[in-house]
Amino acid sequence: MTNPGITSGNGFMLYFRTENMDAIYKSALGEGWKIEEDIQLNPGPMKREFSLRDPDGYFLTTSEFHEFEK
Repeated sequence: MTNPGITSGNGFMLYFRTENMDAIYKSALGEGWKIEEDIQLNPGPMKREFSLRDPDGYFLTTSEFHEFEK
């Protein structure tokens, strides 16, 4: 992340869990965000999620809220 020769957005992903995923998705579409992955089922936690890129090129994934199993 400190090498200026590497393109922004390479090798970093943020993952958010929310109870308002559908509203966030609609808002992102309305604001013109670049949706990289439409709403889909993540086979791990069996929750829906979608991904977009922020203005710097980083992936932001938003998922239905769920508790992690220990």
